[in-house]
Amino acid sequence: MSTEREIGELCARVDALERTVESMDAKLTQVRDTLLRAEGSWRFMVGLAGFSATLGGLITALGIWLWPRT
Repeated sequence: MSTEREIGELCARVDALERTVESMDAKLTQVRDTLLRAEGSWRFMVGLAGFSATLGGLITALGIWLWPRT
């Protein structure tokens, strides 16, 4: 009698774990899809930041070169 109850409890726990794994799989799929969609825009943002840093450095260098020396 006790063995059947333990088997029933284990079956219920396995069912709960299967539902949890299915839920996690669906969420991970959503996260992966979001990352794949954002990959191109991430590269663009890195390129834009690099371009801005380069442009800022050039403007600073030009400003220092043109600044009147006293």
